[in-house]
Amino acid sequence: MALRQSSLLALPGELRNRIYCDYLFIGAEDGYIYDYEAGKLRTADMQPIDLNLMYTCRLIAAEMRGLALRLHTITFSTVFSEQLRPIASLWDEVFVGHYLSSDLDEYVPLMKDEMAEEVRRRYGQTHFYTTFCRMRAEGIARDVHYDHLHQAICGFGEPPSVFRDIACDVLQLASTDPAIHAAMMNWETKEFRRKWNPSVWYSTLRAPWKFPTGPELARIVDQGASSTIKRWDINLHADDVGMYRVSAASAAIRFLSSVPGARQHLRKIVLHEDHVAAAHPECHVRGLVPFCHENPALRIERRVSLWRNLFLLCRDSEINTAYEVLFGDACERLFPLLADTITRRVAMWMVEAALPEIPDAITLVLDGDPIPERTALIFDEVVQRDAAWQTALDRTFTPEAGAHPHDVFYKRGVPPFQFVGFPELLRDLSERRQGGRISCNFDPGRTWDEGRVAAVAEANGGRDRDVTAWTQAWEREGEGYETAPPLPPFHRLLEDLVKPGTTLESLEA
Repeated sequence: MALRQSSLLALPGELRNRIYCDYLFIGAEDGYIYDYEAGKLRTADMQPIDLNLMYTCRLIAAEMRGLALRLHTITFSTVFSEQLRPIASLWDEVFVGHYLSSDLDEYVPLMKDEMAEEVRRRYGQTHFYTTFCRMRAEGIARDVHYDHLHQAICGFGEPPSVFRDIACDVLQLASTDPAIHAAMMNWETKEFRRKWNPSVWYSTLRAPWKFPTGPELARIVDQGASSTIKRWDINLHADDVGMYRVSAASAAIRFLSSVPGARQHLRKIVLHEDHVAAAHPECHVRGLVPFCHENPALRIERRVSLWRNLFLLCRDSEINTAYEVLFGDACERLFPLLADTITRRVAMWMVEAALPEIPDAITLVLDGDPIPERTALIFDEVVQRDAAWQTALDRTFTPEAGAHPHDVFYKRGVPPFQFVGFPELLRDLSERRQGGRISCNFDPGRTWDEGRVAAVAEANGGRDRDVTAWTQAWEREGEGYETAPPLPPFHRLLEDLVKPGTTLESLEA
């Protein structure tokens, strides 16, 4: 008996495609979201995606292949679960607890001339190389003339991920010298020396966006972390007070890596960085760059919440944050959003988003909701001011201006200097220039004109005062900002960083 032709297949191809699109939008009007634990996409209300029409025949399946991904925006948010929390806590400790600046201070002076020449070949045109030469010749970390020397080593004004790349590369190079390799391990146990792999360890520190599984993290730690330090035991991190999360960018990287055959169909991804995440989340966007190169039609919008994420990072540590939360109403008076801590965090996200390697297809949105007016006030009074101070500092302490060589070298290491290129990025944001990778949903304020910038230098005595004196003049001595309705007081926002049920007694135990 002859098979009856489907009425759908009898329609013109253009009409069939319209029907496919309408079908795929039913129940998925708001696009898809990623279920991290299941490793699957779902509708915005967490329902399974209905693709049953695809399975009716091979021709329809072929015509619909990839259409759902092309039509819908895929949204990723920060991820939390009790199962992931200890892994995220230890992953964060891998980066926060390992001081690359200390490694450089210890091992750079031991590097032989041939290695130093290789460093010059790779980084001779960077400020890092100037720092590297000072460390070899003078050991600047031991110079106590300035208060902020550690910044000269652990950042030198470049985006933090750029510093980590260079530092890890140099330390990997150093570890190939048997004498330095031995020095790196001479304080450790024989078991640790047998396992330690500097290539694995320093490669790991260059890619914090590669959030591992538990077994993967155990192998990384086994080859790179001190066997005598208890904090490297993943089981102990179950008791941490912090609410450690996986960034939306890391979640997207995990998904894209799992669907090599389908990701070519994707057209738009939205990353909601709606909570604080582990392991330098501001740079995790770098892990998405290969996918944009592979799929030139892909567009990625990353939205970072200032009040639920970025501003909450302006603290000393999770423990201090926990104390602030648990002290209750007193915190409202004692612990506002401190003015001196704001700009560096804002600048950090901006300079990481603007790295040359980041394609225009990846954009960053600074989200000031739900109180855009208060956010605008902070940007106008704090962020714009600090950008002007950096500009004035940078112009004042130059060899051409006759500044002291120490001040020329260390100016990048003092708090008024945020990051190279930050004032220019803020100016572009303020002027709403087309084509920029960074935008915001509030008024970012006006850039200070040349007269106001010059007035900063004049008021601080120009180069006649050193960079430490400039820092003292820059500081705002406890000045801070509170939230506004509908948000709770700022210290209550910090509860998002602390595990429910945490008590003062548990912190002090």
